[in-house]
Amino acid sequence: LPAFRRPFLRFAEDVLYEISKTKNNPAESVYRTGMKWKRFWSEGVLNKITYEWLHGIAGELSFLIYIIDKLGSEAVHSWAGPSGKDHDFQTGTDLAVEVKASSDMPFKIRCNIRQLDASIFKKLYVVCYRIVSSENGTTLTKLVEKIENLIGDDAVTLDSFRDRLAAAGYSPQSEQVYNQHPLEISSGVAFLVDDSFPKIAESSFVNPPDHRISNIRYMVQLTGLNELTLDTIEMDLKSLTKNEQHL
Repeated sequence: LPAFRRPFLRFAEDVLYEISKTKNNPAESVYRTGMKWKRFWSEGVLNKITYEWLHGIAGELSFLIYIIDKLGSEAVHSWAGPSGKDHDFQTGTDLAVEVKASSDMPFKIRCNIRQLDASIFKKLYVVCYRIVSSENGTTLTKLVEKIENLIGDDAVTLDSFRDRLAAAGYSPQSEQVYNQHPLEISSGVAFLVDDSFPKIAESSFVNPPDHRISNIRYMVQLTGLNELTLDTIEMDLKSLTKNEQHL
C-alpha cells in the first residue's frame, strides 16, 4: 500500500545505515533497527514542547557532546537527569554537574532546593550555556546526530544514550518541530558550588521544609562568581566515566 511504502523505505534506510555503521550481519541490524523503532514510536503521543524544555535538553546534550569528545563514550552513563535524579550528571558521591540554560547575561538559572546541595558530593559544579533562538543555529536533531556519531559502534552505550534520550522527552515524531527551532548555543561556563555560591538548600532552614511540600524553586543570578572554562575542570570531569554508572 502506498501509505506504508514511505515508512518502510525509511526503515530499510535505517537498516542499511546500521549495517554500514556497525558492520553487523543483516539479521542483527534488522533486529536492532526494529527495537530502536519500537522504543521510540511505541508511546504514540507527542510530548508538548516548551522553550524551557527545549533549551534545557539542548544544554544537557551540548555538555554531553563535550564530555564524550574529551573523555569517551563511557560518559553517557553519567547522564542521570532523565532517570529522575536531582542532578543532570553524577557519579556516586564524587562529582555532580547541574547543567543550566539561560538566555540572559549574566546567567539567570532556576533551581530547586536539592540541586545546589554541595554536601552530598565531594564536588558540585553548575555548568551554564547561553541559549537563544537563531536562524543560523543548530537543532536538537543535529545535536543527537553528533552524539550518535561520537559514540560510533559502541552498541551498548548507544542503546543507553537512546534510552536516556527517550526518558528526557525526546521523540523522533517531533523532529520536524525541533528543526523549526534552531538555537545558538554558547560554550559552557562552569561554577564551583561552594560556600560563596548563592543558593537555598534544605540546610538553609532552621527547620527544614515539610517533605509534603514539593517543587520549591527559585531564581539565581550568577554574578560576582569565578567563571571556569570546561577545559580547566576536565580532570574533575573524568569521574563521570566511572563504571558504577552501568549499575
